[in-house]
Amino acid sequence: MDLLPLEVYDEPWLVEKKPIVTNLTEILRARRGEVVDGAWALYFNDKSLMNEIWKLAIKSFREGKLNEVYSIKCSTNYVNPKGITPTTGMLIFNCSLPPDEETILELGKNILETFNYDERRTIYYKINEYKVGTSCYPNSRSYTFKLDNHLFPRQFQIIPDE
Repeated sequence: MDLLPLEVYDEPWLVEKKPIVTNLTEILRARRGEVVDGAWALYFNDKSLMNEIWKLAIKSFREGKLNEVYSIKCSTNYVNPKGITPTTGMLIFNCSLPPDEETILELGKNILETFNYDERRTIYYKINEYKVGTSCYPNSRSYTFKLDNHLFPRQFQIIPDE
């Protein structure tokens, strides 16, 4: 049975991953410089919706609708030792993508469409590793990708024709 985020109090994240064989293939592609490892993140102001959001994420992930995403993580109702429980929810999409802006932004648009995301004006992308000489991001592990000021702007969301 799949756990739901609002039912989990002892772990900070629920995680769904592709099979290990797929992950090994991505590791080899990364070593050859064909892909970079990064993550898109969505934040949800209404944490009470996280069970439904997680169900959609799992369904989309298992059906292969989140291209190039190899794992997803969802925040839970975990209470840290200091007694702090976040009031917002978070969904993270770990992905291996070719190191170019167009491909990275295309996955971001796909995520926006899949989740009909309108919580915030921006979504975030962060490179988890880097390779010297790649042109779309600086040589820093903490860099958050964007065309402008570390954020993926909402104006790139594809709006369906009426």
